[in-house]
Amino acid sequence: RRNWDAAAQQELGLVGRLAEVASSGTRVGEVSLVGAEAFGLQAGTVVVAGAHDQTAALVGTGGLDPGQAAHSTGTVDCMSLCLPDGPAAAYCRHGYGLGLHPLAGRAVTLAFGFGGGSLLAWWRTVLGGEPDIGALLAEARLEPDGPLAVPFWAGSGTPDLDAADRGALFGLTLDSGRADITGALLRGMALEAARNLEVLGSLGLRVSRVALVGGGSRDPRWSQLRADVTGCVYQEMPVRDAGCLGAAMMAGVGAGLFGSLEEAARGMVGSGRAFSPDPERHAAFAAARRAYREAVPATRRVRLTQ
Repeated sequence: RRNWDAAAQQELGLVGRLAEVASSGTRVGEVSLVGAEAFGLQAGTVVVAGAHDQTAALVGTGGLDPGQAAHSTGTVDCMSLCLPDGPAAAYCRHGYGLGLHPLAGRAVTLAFGFGGGSLLAWWRTVLGGEPDIGALLAEARLEPDGPLAVPFWAGSGTPDLDAADRGALFGLTLDSGRADITGALLRGMALEAARNLEVLGSLGLRVSRVALVGGGSRDPRWSQLRADVTGCVYQEMPVRDAGCLGAAMMAGVGAGLFGSLEEAARGMVGSGRAFSPDPERHAAFAAARRAYREAVPATRRVRLTQ
């Protein structure tokens, strides 16, 4: 309804204490003299309502239509997806919330895991701080038949949302080395994204394009792995910091520099190299996808008492 929940406000004693709701990209005022002094801005600068960082990243990739998604790999691994606005109950039952998209009739949901850069940083720490993450990525073994990781080192994200979940490595041998384990971590993150896309697909959300943003999008082998595992076309973006670009686009609309968000996207969003799934490798990853679906509940069956 694009407003605060009346019952929640009443229960929490917040009636009359919350800011007026404004849609993203809406001009809400100007910087005051006090604000200008505090933040080093010019008094009178237009203030425009922004958005959640992942929503801004989605907008910054031109994700304005249902089925478009942005896959951001930073500290965590998060996919933001555009879908038609509507009832949220089915998504919530599967662990997904629905947020506001700047365009009317659109909504945003997030599919995320606590992998990403934080997991690779952990692995580098285990290795004594060497080599750097770029070198780890370059040497990673990414074949479909490699070891398997369930990347729940910090609990699970969607669709499980269980802070007590723990990560696991399967299929190690005495011959497994650094490149194999790095590859297992990268495969695990890609398989978790594929699992989320399968669940969302069962709810009717079909993804037509995934834009790559964030620091993890710099490595082409990782990008190709995501495409091969999920079966989706992944596309690099010229601006990797898409959240900043999306915020600038919404600011431009609110300040009157653009007549609409669609106009801003036409003027500010580009596209880069596309990574299409290799049919043979995607088929070869089918066994890994099946094994991963079995491995996730298996980690819970052997969960140790904390």
